[in-house]
Amino acid sequence: MEDLIAYIEKLGITDLVHILGQIPRQDQIQLIRRSLFVVQPSLFEGLSLIVQECRVLGKTIVLSDLDVHMEHEYGVYFNRIDYQDLADKMRQLVFHAKPGPDAMRETEAKLQAAGLTTRYAKCFCEMVEQSQVIFGNDKPPSADSPVIIATSLVVAADMSCQMRAVDSWLKAGFAVVSLNRSEDIAVLKRDFPGISFAAFKHDTDTGDNYNARHVYINDLLNYLRQSSMAVCGIVEPDVCLYGENLAATIAKEAVNCLIYQEKNCIEGLQRFEGTAFPSLGSIFFDRQVLACYPSETFIFDQPWWDYWALLIPLIAKIPIKHVTTPFAYHVNHIQHYDIETMIRLGKILTKYAPPPFELSAQTLAKYQTIIAQIISNHSLDVAFYNLNISDIANHEV
Repeated sequence: MEDLIAYIEKLGITDLVHILGQIPRQDQIQLIRRSLFVVQPSLFEGLSLIVQECRVLGKTIVLSDLDVHMEHEYGVYFNRIDYQDLADKMRQLVFHAKPGPDAMRETEAKLQAAGLTTRYAKCFCEMVEQSQVIFGNDKPPSADSPVIIATSLVVAADMSCQMRAVDSWLKAGFAVVSLNRSEDIAVLKRDFPGISFAAFKHDTDTGDNYNARHVYINDLLNYLRQSSMAVCGIVEPDVCLYGENLAATIAKEAVNCLIYQEKNCIEGLQRFEGTAFPSLGSIFFDRQVLACYPSETFIFDQPWWDYWALLIPLIAKIPIKHVTTPFAYHVNHIQHYDIETMIRLGKILTKYAPPPFELSAQTLAKYQTIIAQIISNHSLDVAFYNLNISDIANHEV
């Protein structure tokens, strides 16, 4: 340092060169913002963080043509062994550059940073996938993090829709369990030999105010709490799930969060009194999410359970992902919901998300829209790639 100071004095430029030494980080950022441009005349580099700092601040930087600098694709490069080249480039810039802060350039840099972040993330994922192939560690995530679907099949004269749905789950790689009354299990086993069954018992503190055949959402949650599966799902029995390696993809995406998708009705939207009343029909989540659910009397095959199942994790600040790639299909059929039951179950939901009005037959659709918007606003949209859904779904449905 003493030799450098002596050389600066010899050149007679002590009034032009200021050696600051170590300064606080916030001061460094402000100096960069207010400078004409930044010069990085290095002969070797490590991470070259200064390049990224200038990029995010929209500040021009003149830097040596090292490979690590060139990879950033940002800045004005000079021949690192030619000081005259550096001087020429600085001379050209100094007459046109203006001191900052430059609000416009900083805003542009902020917008560009969002795209760069996404690109970097995708590149990193590609590197991981390539390394799995190269080093032979490409076993599907579901082998270590299996996914179980809990549902409740219904004894009916025509069970073809349910059989098609369950078959799609098994082909997609899911483990499946159906909660039913003991007397119904013997009948269902004949038509669904590839899945497990469990007899449900209602908690004594909930009160059985509904038909004894109904399964509460709490029954499904309690069963999943006793399972050892890392990722759990709740799917209505007539919803088909299509996608190559779908279970493995969901096992990867559902870690430490909850993911969901609306039903994709094959024949059109379900409507109630002329107003669309969409239903999710399928959710998947990390088993840790189970701890946030309180005991409630929502019925599995009735409205509101799915909205409640998403709203509770949101209140607990658990990340929610909305899958935009269609994989959940539902053959549309007429469904009639009892208004009194809808209001009664809806009022349970109002304990967690109270509306600014009294819940009634006239305000049900309005309340549903509000809850759906809240969920949508706090969900992160994600896409599943390479599921080959169209070929499978078109063949099956």
